[in-house]
Amino acid sequence: MTQTISKRVSLSNLTKATSAFVHHSRPKTPEPIRPTLQEQLDAAQPAEEPWDAFSYPKVRTDPGHGIWICGCGFENHLIHYQGSYPFKYLVCQGCEHIMSPYDTTSEVLTSIPCIAKGDS
Repeated sequence: MTQTISKRVSLSNLTKATSAFVHHSRPKTPEPIRPTLQEQLDAAQPAEEPWDAFSYPKVRTDPGHGIWICGCGFENHLIHYQGSYPFKYLVCQGCEHIMSPYDTTSEVLTSIPCIAKGDS
């Protein structure tokens, strides 16, 4: 009787039967949700301590960590932040111009020259 049963069960039927148990999807752990760019920028902490205003009584505004002078002449204060986006948004507060390599910056932010073809 054992031989009769084993003859009836072919290899393909056995494979189908075992695959029904093996390939059941196990509950997957959800992948961690990466924060959006805005959430990353909002959560960024300054890379350095705030300056001591009492040590510089003649300075009336917080100079930040550096200055970017836009082509329109507006002085934008730069704050260095920890993380992937060290200066957050670089948009002029005077004219809404996005910083370009032709604008003047202090040493905290130095433009990298473009080496793309056609630029000389």
